[in-house]
Amino acid sequence: MPLLREYVRSRALLIGGACYLLVAIACTRVPLFNYLGFECAFATALAGSLIAGFLTIHLLGPAYRKSDSVSHPFSVVRSFGGVVLVQLLLLLIPLAVLTGNVLIVPNCDYLEGLAFYLLLPVVSVLFAVALGLFCTVHYTHPRLVFAGFVVASVIYVILLGYYTPAIFSYNFFYGYFPGFSYDELLPLGWPLISFRLLTLGAAAFLVWCADIIVKQTSPDSRTTVKGVAAVRTLATRYLVVSMILVILCAALFLFRCQLGWESTRAYVRATLGGMLETANFTIYYDSTTTDTNDLRFLAQEHEFRLHQVLEAFSLPRAGHMTSYVYPSIAAKRRLIGAGETELAKPWSGEVHITRSSIDDALKHELVHVVAAPFGVRVLNASLSPGLTEGLAVAVEGLWGYRTLAEYAAAIRSAGLAPPISGLMTPAGFMTNSSSVSYVLAGAFCRYLIDRYGMRPLLQVYNSGDYEAAYQQTLDSLIVEWQHALDSVRVTDRDGASVDVIFRRPPIFGKVCARVHARRLRDAQRLMQQHRNEEALARYTVLYAEGGSYEALSGLLGAHLRLGDFQTVTRLYDSVITRDRVPRRYLVLAMLAGDALWAAGNRARAESLYASVRNAEISPGLTESAFVRLWALSDSSTASALQSYFVREMPDTMRVGWLGGMAGQVPDPLRQYLQGRLMLRMRRYDQAAYLLQEAGTIVQDSVVEALRQTSIGDALLRAGRVQEARGWYWTSLNFDARPYAVEGINDRLARCDWLDAHQPPVRNR
Repeated sequence: MPLLREYVRSRALLIGGACYLLVAIACTRVPLFNYLGFECAFATALAGSLIAGFLTIHLLGPAYRKSDSVSHPFSVVRSFGGVVLVQLLLLLIPLAVLTGNVLIVPNCDYLEGLAFYLLLPVVSVLFAVALGLFCTVHYTHPRLVFAGFVVASVIYVILLGYYTPAIFSYNFFYGYFPGFSYDELLPLGWPLISFRLLTLGAAAFLVWCADIIVKQTSPDSRTTVKGVAAVRTLATRYLVVSMILVILCAALFLFRCQLGWESTRAYVRATLGGMLETANFTIYYDSTTTDTNDLRFLAQEHEFRLHQVLEAFSLPRAGHMTSYVYPSIAAKRRLIGAGETELAKPWSGEVHITRSSIDDALKHELVHVVAAPFGVRVLNASLSPGLTEGLAVAVEGLWGYRTLAEYAAAIRSAGLAPPISGLMTPAGFMTNSSSVSYVLAGAFCRYLIDRYGMRPLLQVYNSGDYEAAYQQTLDSLIVEWQHALDSVRVTDRDGASVDVIFRRPPIFGKVCARVHARRLRDAQRLMQQHRNEEALARYTVLYAEGGSYEALSGLLGAHLRLGDFQTVTRLYDSVITRDRVPRRYLVLAMLAGDALWAAGNRARAESLYASVRNAEISPGLTESAFVRLWALSDSSTASALQSYFVREMPDTMRVGWLGGMAGQVPDPLRQYLQGRLMLRMRRYDQAAYLLQEAGTIVQDSVVEALRQTSIGDALLRAGRVQEARGWYWTSLNFDARPYAVEGINDRLARCDWLDAHQPPVRNR
């Protein structure tokens, strides 16, 4: 093949190969990109599109300009095939480098990595060669036009992200981009495959058009003449084919959302189905899973949280906002690309949140929208992610089971705190553990608000100029804040909580993060379907490959469900024995304790439960550990309740089971457990009654405070605001530590607001 030999001898080809090599080497130096998977395939596709397009123009341009229809004809198909072969050979360079890097970095699924490599860089290069060929034969300045197509496609993607709810994008040049979020799971499948088939179809069409232009015109013809000739040929000689293509393209565009390629506002709203209007919000929700009580709660929660945020900013009002409430993580991931991550789009006044996260995350996301006028133009947020998220966390106030200052002091004491100035940069914020980044940035912003007020923080939120806002540098403000943290007492209990919550690696520090997340999801689905043996097999492989906390948790849970109690305790003991920070597995001590209890070793089970209770990691864990200790305090009760905590049962069955245990389980404990179940099942009046009937928990003042707070929560959701307020107040008699006071003050503020405001609701 003389043409191929001519291409191989080209100096430009050596430059292209060198560019591929540099891209591959750069990938090997960056975690998450350093093995054959989605990230490196995306980077190679993006770079490969540019290399392939410009290299195609360089190789084919001289031959086309010198050609004529008689003595030196230009064969479009042969030229395209020759350049494609060269480009595919060049793509072997990054593939070889990343394959070789498997000796250094584990690759959990090499075949999946190859699939990504085929779908992203290979298809992108084929399209770029076709577009480069088309630009060569059609335009006087092919390089400029090719670059224009690339820029136009990027602008289109940016506009989609700006004007639609979705954060993901599909593009001919790079294939697929999941958006910027902390989600590890990529929603890939048929949408990507179908879009790449469309990309190949577009490439074939460009080659066909290039062939028509070459056959119908000469190289020195003007661009308009070539364009008219191509259109005339398509509209006459190939009229039927052209009409079919036009209809097909129109159909694909109309159904692009259903195909998963885009997600417009109209599509998301239609998919959710329900709309709720309040004074300040238009709320879109899933009409198939939301009842009247949920609608009332959604309306009240949105208006109350907005009221709180406006008070924090000292603003009288805000513009009308739009909230999208998704029924599940899976539904949100499918519709906008973000599953685990709640998000706001300040420039459009939108909040996107999962129904289960309303209580915990709505206020945070509303801060982003209310702060929009103080952000930089267009983005309507700070250019510093530390300020953007730190402000939201600071105004939100409640995070976990301690104050922000207590968490920050404990993180510093544990040696886990990165430089705060680095958290103010995108790279520093993203590459650290998300929990560490959010809490430290939030604690710092909370200090600035308490010390200097909200105004200077909003000034720096826009400008990034700390000296202008505070008359001192960022570094001096950090030192001042750290001195304040030195006065915060850090206990061993705080250290245990830090070990559990903040010693998780960021996505960039995980082994095969994308593959692992997908396999974890599959294993979790098997557990939900009660296919425990299959789930056990999956978790065993996952833990052997990556050794992640989530895989270990699933592995212990599967063994527990199958009744293999000795294996649960053996695995737990082996992990905490060899780990230099064994306390980070305290949550899993609950599973080990349940296994020990079932196996008859109640003394050690009690010891593990006590360690979890004393750490006070979260209210839920504190309560779960305490009720087990409560049950174990009496031998007959322990025997009766052992299967309740170990067996797999739905909540409705648990309620009936407890009802049948009257006489065998003391009434206070039985009623308490039933009340907690009723609260989880949203039977609020029954929950309040049972939790009150259980009586005072004299053994543990903190859990008694949680009981009274839960009674208040149930009464509040049942619409009995005054009764709820009383229980909230009395809970402070049992736990008046700073974070408990913050939580109760938040609940009391809701009661006060509900007394003064009952938002008008219009449901459509």
